[in-house]
Amino acid sequence: MTAKDYLRQAFRLDVRIDAKLTQLSSLRELAKRVRTTFGDAPRSNSVNPHRTESIMEKIWKMEADIDKDIDRLVDLKAEIAATIAAVSHPRQRLLLELRYSCFHTWNEIADKLDCSTDNVYALHKSALKSVKNIRKDLLRCTPFP
Repeated sequence: MTAKDYLRQAFRLDVRIDAKLTQLSSLRELAKRVRTTFGDAPRSNSVNPHRTESIMEKIWKMEADIDKDIDRLVDLKAEIAATIAAVSHPRQRLLLELRYSCFHTWNEIADKLDCSTDNVYALHKSALKSVKNIRKDLLRCTPFP
């Protein structure tokens, strides 16, 4: 895994959580419609009486899944923040924090650092080298089970 891939994990997980939250909202709306249908419509033999229960189980399962993802995101952000904090160059560190912890765009970072996007890209390249070296050192120091 490259340094960039390592740092982008939090962003990708954050996007997945957002997608799951959207799906959860959709399921909740479906559950409301099913309850309304059961409450207002006459019963027929073709209606599944366990439909609401099935939807609610899916909602609970998805909520648990989202909770696990959020826990993982918090842990991952802490790990990434510790890695970024180990970068010795302050400007590189700030760039990495803005990009991989705050999810700012390159233009926003350039504005905050008061430089061109080309300078941001060059700084980013050197910052990734720093992260690569830090990660390499950490992996070398990690004891095997």
